[in-house]
Amino acid sequence: MYRVLVVDDEPIVRLGFKSLLNWEEHNISIEYEASNGKQALEILKNNPNINMVITDINMPIMDGIELIQNIHSLGIELSLVVLSSYDDYELVRQAFKLGIDDYILKHKMKSNEVLALVTRLLSTSKPSNIVSKELSITQLKDAKKNYLRNLLLGKHDSKSNYNNLLNLQISDNKMVVCSVTVDVFSKLEKQYNEGNLISLMNSATNAIEQILIESNNGEVIHLSINEFVVILSFDIPSLLLIRHDIAMVTDKIRSSLQTYLDINVTIGVSSLGNGLKSVHKLLLEAQKNVRLSYLLGKGEIIYPEHTSDIKYIPYKDVLKTSKEMLTALSELDHKKTFEKLNEILNTIKYFEANNIKDLIVEYAKIVVMVNSYILDLDISPEQFLDSNTNIYIILENFETVDEIHIWINDYLEQIFQYINNLNDNSLNPIIRRAKLYIDKNYDKKLTLENICEYLVINESYFSSLFSQNLGITYSNYLTKIRLDQAKKLLKTTNLKVYEICEQVGYSSTEHFGRLFKKHVGMNPNKYRKS
Repeated sequence: MYRVLVVDDEPIVRLGFKSLLNWEEHNISIEYEASNGKQALEILKNNPNINMVITDINMPIMDGIELIQNIHSLGIELSLVVLSSYDDYELVRQAFKLGIDDYILKHKMKSNEVLALVTRLLSTSKPSNIVSKELSITQLKDAKKNYLRNLLLGKHDSKSNYNNLLNLQISDNKMVVCSVTVDVFSKLEKQYNEGNLISLMNSATNAIEQILIESNNGEVIHLSINEFVVILSFDIPSLLLIRHDIAMVTDKIRSSLQTYLDINVTIGVSSLGNGLKSVHKLLLEAQKNVRLSYLLGKGEIIYPEHTSDIKYIPYKDVLKTSKEMLTALSELDHKKTFEKLNEILNTIKYFEANNIKDLIVEYAKIVVMVNSYILDLDISPEQFLDSNTNIYIILENFETVDEIHIWINDYLEQIFQYINNLNDNSLNPIIRRAKLYIDKNYDKKLTLENICEYLVINESYFSSLFSQNLGITYSNYLTKIRLDQAKKLLKTTNLKVYEICEQVGYSSTEHFGRLFKKHVGMNPNKYRKS
């Protein structure tokens, strides 16, 4: 097995190189990383089994040129490759004068070309046989995974010497476990085929590993398809410093995965435990905390104290409030209808329950009650839902309570507008149908051509008729509906701006932001804080 050290001050470059291909299939291990020449030199002094150094040139503390000079001064024999940018030509030429073997352009890192270069240079050197306890790198990695998995399952052998043997970055001190769970994993499953999804998850593991290498106090394991578990240990007495370190590591993990891999995660953090024997119990606590995302929202870092912030209430009957909501609906009192609806939803939200599924039946009852009401008015729910739709299954597919609240609000809004339009005899029947169609489908790609195909009407005639009836153009009406919904989501949910953008029918966040500022007078983030 050939061993390679990658040196670059940019974590994304190190991660990109490490994730470029499955190196171990080619008898190569990208086993070591450093963020500057000084750090790399220390690694080389302590690991004489390294066969190749791939280094950037422009780095703080000690740059690549100085690193190459020091390697030669110390008489270390290995292959040297420089990572180069567009404007590094003179430095690359200087590096060649110092005896490097080749260079790689960062902006042209193609896996097949990089592999060909690396294998060509390594083929002239002898693979190292220095392996801890006669285990290969692959066997060591497998042994580490098995050890961590057993630790999480509560199978800790206090007499074992695995920490030294497996070169673990955790010790038998104060412990914290974090459950890092991918948000809306089903979206990734649709976006990637199985092979690419596995590669993406491996890249996520590498990204977390990179952060833990820098903090030097943690290990990560990809525990299940959408969950990574981070185990942290601390030998410092100050609880304040421990909390600061936990916050720094978890925030780095969350932001790195989102920035570099477009993976959004929620992180559940356990309380502080004593020793490796506590890891199993801490895992269960971290997993319990991460499940609170159904109440607190996705993308959060959820600490133990957040559980005490949630004030659960015993189950109580919401029938009286439900009747008041239906009365307001019958009177077409929009404000009161939705005040009562959200009073009901927020009551259900804090019923004593272990997870979102325990609440779904209660939410489904509200939808069924509304459907019964409109059936009495000879309005079929199939106007708003497919005939074979199962309400429980729709609600079950949501990951947070806020998403359920949004869906039920939208559903009742469609019904309210439908009833309101039926009572508005001043509108042309075609425009009534158009309004209902827009109110139901504003979140989809809705062009003038689309709606005219649905209505079977000439575009020019429809545009004129729409403006005459509503005093506003079709395009401006659609924009108003979408932005009104966006404003509601900004004030009532923790959804990110790009998620709201998608939910109200825009594919471009930039276009959405420009429209929002033009019509509302401020950008979405400023509106949310106002």
